[in-house]
Amino acid sequence: MYKLILGTLLGVAVLIGSGTTSAATLALYDFTGNVLTSSDTDPDSLAGDFGSSGITNTSLAETFDFTDADADTGDYLFFTLTPGTGYTLDLTSLSFTALRNKTQGSVLIEARSSLDSYASLLPFSAPPPVAVSKTLGGNSLTAFTIDLSDAAFDTIDSSGITFQLYFTADSNVSSRVTSIDTVTVDGTSSLTPVGLPPTVWLMGSGLLGLAGISRRALK
Repeated sequence: MYKLILGTLLGVAVLIGSGTTSAATLALYDFTGNVLTSSDTDPDSLAGDFGSSGITNTSLAETFDFTDADADTGDYLFFTLTPGTGYTLDLTSLSFTALRNKTQGSVLIEARSSLDSYASLLPFSAPPPVAVSKTLGGNSLTAFTIDLSDAAFDTIDSSGITFQLYFTADSNVSSRVTSIDTVTVDGTSSLTPVGLPPTVWLMGSGLLGLAGISRRALK
């Protein structure tokens, strides 16, 4: 009996404290139907609506479009990612595709996060400055990737993280359009380990005491 109670307590402690981890696409904005909600299916995270500050979506298709006249210094697109209750997030990458409709001009891209109050630039896979231009991508969307493997992007808790993507055009021409698509964040969601409640240990110690008394009484 004594060994059975002790083994049960230890088993419960391991089960509660171990947690689980699963890799997933934590956010996916593909603008299908021209909607700004994430189409990811991860049940352990919540991606907020895709928003903008100073930039207007002019798209009637399934991309997020804006003109050079609407991409001024300090204008940005943004979204927030938070873990589900009892979970944390470890992020690995943020990616998106972009396309210009004109060969003239380009749009400079910068990315920042709320982890450091948007103070530093996030590292693209290509060296800065990173820009969208017609000559770069031709008629196809060009992929851009930001590395989030730094430890700073591990264990994102319930306060969440907000990303801001800044787009600054080198002209003010409204006929020049940049299209953004397939904004994706990949990573893992982990169940936060929980300690064994004190009441369980108290109950277990009581049972162990009773078991000890029973053993002495039987002798």
